[in-house]
Amino acid sequence: MSNLSFFLALGLAAATGGSVVAVLYRPLLKITTDLCEAEYRGRFWTAYACVMLVIAPVLALSFATAFGHVDWNEPLFLQRLVFAALLGLTIAMAIFGYGVWEPTRRIMEERRAEAARESRQVPPELPAS
Repeated sequence: MSNLSFFLALGLAAATGGSVVAVLYRPLLKITTDLCEAEYRGRFWTAYACVMLVIAPVLALSFATAFGHVDWNEPLFLQRLVFAALLGLTIAMAIFGYGVWEPTRRIMEERRAEAARESRQVPPELPAS
């Protein structure tokens, strides 16, 4: 029963990460392509993020079983493993969200500053006829 529960939780953790990847793939690809200013770089970072989002809950689950107190006969065993997997996914999403937000914030500030500079420029005078 313990191996079955562990592999069930492992599959659920991978499926949870995979479902998050399925939902976020297209918007993530657009954002990373925009940030990287090249499609091939955007595709790389999107693929990297997708792999990390699938691996994070699986690693959290493995960490919980390897270093935490595990009573294989405990009725709440599966619930604790799922909690560890979702906690790992949440942490990965928070880290990745900050990683995308920070450069986006800088780019938006630069664009606002550029727009302000352009609005302050005096148009050149027309030549006298």
